Amino acid sequence: MGKNHVYTTVEEDEKLTEVKFREIYNPPPTPAPGTVRTPEEIEADIRRQEAALERLFLITIQLPDTVLWIEPPIVCCWNTDKNYWTTDDIHDLKYNEDKFTVNFRTGQLRPIAFATSKYSNLPYQGWELKPNDDQLVFEPCFKPADTGVIVTIMGAIIVCEFEVLEVGIKLKSLQNGATKALQDMVDETFTLNELTGRLQAGGVDFFPSEDAPNLIEGSCLKHWTMESHLYHCMAHLCTAYNFTWSRWNVTADRRTIVQQMREYLQQHSESFEILHVTPLQAILVTATEVSAEYSTQPIEGLQFYPDLYSLIKGHGNAEVLEVVSSVPWRLVENVKDLLCAIKPCSYS
Repeated sequence: MGKNHVYTTVEEDEKLTEVKFREIYNPPPTPAPGTVRTPEEIEADIRRQEAALERLFLITIQLPDTVLWIEPPIVCCWNTDKNYWTTDDIHDLKYNEDKFTVNFRTGQLRPIAFATSKYSNLPYQGWELKPNDDQLVFEPCFKPADTGVIVTIMGAIIVCEFEVLEVGIKLKSLQNGATKALQDMVDETFTLNELTGRLQAGGVDFFPSEDAPNLIEGSCLKHWTMESHLYHCMAHLCTAYNFTWSRWNVTADRRTIVQQMREYLQQHSESFEILHVTPLQAILVTATEVSAEYSTQPIEGLQFYPDLYSLIKGHGNAEVLEVVSSVPWRLVENVKDLLCAIKPCSYS
């Protein structure tokens, strides 16, 4: 037998025993205004705080690479007594942006989760809907079924580009992310439900719910019946027109939507015009995006049209009407559903 070995006789089976541990940490109070402390007192307080923190658990977690972390995550722990997630008892939180790790201290080991702002990309900085330039053919034989439609959403940080097709919605690009998370979705085609689920699970949410206006500053919520009907009209015109945001929309009232539009059939497209939509009518106005002030004066010779689609039917040229009349219905529905999910007119 080696002299460095120790042998112990165990008479009973040993079992792991749960020992409840809880260390309560109270952050030092903020000194009252005007309080003067000596350097020695400040150093003593720092030492006491460091000693109290040393008694807590130090936890380091590598953030999952399947989520696009737009901002530092919020660490939460589960309150077993009241059954909810809380940030209580999370101290000395540190986020390493280079290594994507989170360090923190806690006085009790409990289930831990990460939270982030659901709508950190809203309100949108801009948006655009247009035919796909890569596939658009400027020939008399061109048919809408030959091309898709590009929808670009410029969030506060992330820029998403979708290509809407008859068979579904393709994620064309996802820009400005700090990691390669969600890049495996690029050039894949999804249904709308699959697309929203994958993006939301990855930390990118461009699909505001009904309570979103209560959570997003700077939104301009519009009359939903008017807004959804406008999206349906835009979907019918998506292969012939280019639509984009207008700076006048955010200051317009709830029953008014303002955006820019132009024909997009010729290689040299027309300049943008301002479209003014209310629940009662749709008009093209004399104001421009660079006007000193907004005017609802309609362009000369424009008649009354109750919505955007009837405006184009009565005001558009023959070439546009021919293209619009042959848009595949599945493409129309897919474009309409995506716009209704994103709600660009209410959040830009």
